[in-house]
Amino acid sequence: MFAKRFFYVCAGLLCLAIAYHLGARNAGAQSGSMVSGFAAEGTGIDPNRANGMFSVMTPNGDIFARYMDSGGGGGSLRYVGNFWDGTTPTQQSTFGSVKARYR
Repeated sequence: MFAKRFFYVCAGLLCLAIAYHLGARNAGAQSGSMVSGFAAEGTGIDPNRANGMFSVMTPNGDIFARYMDSGGGGGSLRYVGNFWDGTTPTQQSTFGSVKARYR
């Protein structure tokens, strides 16, 4: 009984070592890319043509958009804003002031 359990533990460790050896590699999906994200919002007028707004986000958080009309022609590229546009203003308050505010 003990030998059987020992065998299963050793076999499991061997399988983990083999799986790590075969599957481990460095992650580098979009390293050095000029675009971090892409979004397309279609209007659904003609499914065979590009319709709607297409947006891209750069690695520093800048968002650019272009409107594509139903004829396939594109509008000019315009700067929409920055996704990381600063912090949210907050104010530290005590527990007593929070209770008094919501009574």
